Amino acid sequence: ALILAAGLTSTPDAKKIYTIDTENKSLLLYVNKQMSTGKKMEPFWHAELTKEDGYSPFNYEYLRSDAKAKGCEVIIQDSYTHCWLRKGGVLDMVNTLQNDPKYNKYTAWGHPDIADAKNLIFELIRDDQLHVISTIRVKEAFIMQTGDNGKTQVVSVGEQEMQTDGLKYEFDLLLSMIEPGNEQGKPPRVLVEKSRYELFQKGE
Repeated sequence: ALILAAGLTSTPDAKKIYTIDTENKSLLLYVNKQMSTGKKMEPFWHAELTKEDGYSPFNYEYLRSDAKAKGCEVIIQDSYTHCWLRKGGVLDMVNTLQNDPKYNKYTAWGHPDIADAKNLIFELIRDDQLHVISTIRVKEAFIMQTGDNGKTQVVSVGEQEMQTDGLKYEFDLLLSMIEPGNEQGKPPRVLVEKSRYELFQKGE
């Protein structure tokens, strides 16, 4: 994400990059480190979100406004999974609202605050003033399937994003990490899942 962000800025100034870090300050580990491109990662703007703050999409929105105020050109949301799954995220909001006798696990999704938060997840991956890079955790998904012998078995359907359904279709470029790069110049390897750019061809 940092390598891509550095390539998207109009100048070499890393202060054009703004990061939202939900991963225990893990992005700071790369400051002053040599990237696989051979360039050193200069200090960038760093904003940390913790469970004490809550991972509400509205907190991501607030930090995006801060990025714009600072004149940044690229924002990294690492990780974007948190605003869906973790404390203060959309699923947590739904679970909390179910404690209200006026709502259940179905009607809670119609609450205005929850509907706005879910819609915001889609809106925050695009911006007409900033390039947006979002990292999303994945996990292996399984389904129950009846085999040729008539017995039910558990079958893997591959990795799935830990985010709301359909979000992956909204990105201009979707990459899956195969192998990270290193300081010795070995570049990261990724699989292009989707691309609207000629430079990145799907499947390569």
